[in-house]
Amino acid sequence: MRFFFSNMIKFKPVKTAEDPALVFVKELYHTAFPETERRKWEDLLGLLKGSTDMQMEVIFSNAAPVAFVTSWQFNEWCFIEHLAVTSEQRGKQIGKQIMQQMLMRGKVLLEVEPPETEDASRRIGFYQRLGLFVLPFEYLQPSYHEANKTYQMNLMTDSKEQEEGYYTEVIAAVKKHVYGRPNKND
Repeated sequence: MRFFFSNMIKFKPVKTAEDPALVFVKELYHTAFPETERRKWEDLLGLLKGSTDMQMEVIFSNAAPVAFVTSWQFNEWCFIEHLAVTSEQRGKQIGKQIMQQMLMRGKVLLEVEPPETEDASRRIGFYQRLGLFVLPFEYLQPSYHEANKTYQMNLMTDSKEQEEGYYTEVIAAVKKHVYGRPNKND
């Protein structure tokens, strides 16, 4: 089994639907994300079985699971689909350490809610302190559950490019592979 070390935490890849760490992931996944921002559990497990660019990793601190991250690698891009830290571990630099590791994997792209709530503003601030910024163009996240439904979201990245055209290819890859929507205009 391969682990990645980053100071006090270690990353353990989840490769099968039988991995015992999935008990932890399932509970955190359902408490950290509203239904509109997560897949059906069975669909997520199906991605572990299939041939995919998705990686799921459980993050351990002192031999206890404290977080998980799902990400997708598209050439030089690392798209972070989900990142959650247990409520008991928030504020202890775990999220910062995870993101520092993720930033070493390539250019990072992720979705965040518009800053309309205190939690959304706090989340954006967290990523900004790590060097990411909100892209200045509209982005609609496809629904995990309804083919023609979208949600207004913001994209954040560590890439300094600001032009929407620069991101066309990676956004199309995200919509096709992550959401199963081949049309980039969904």
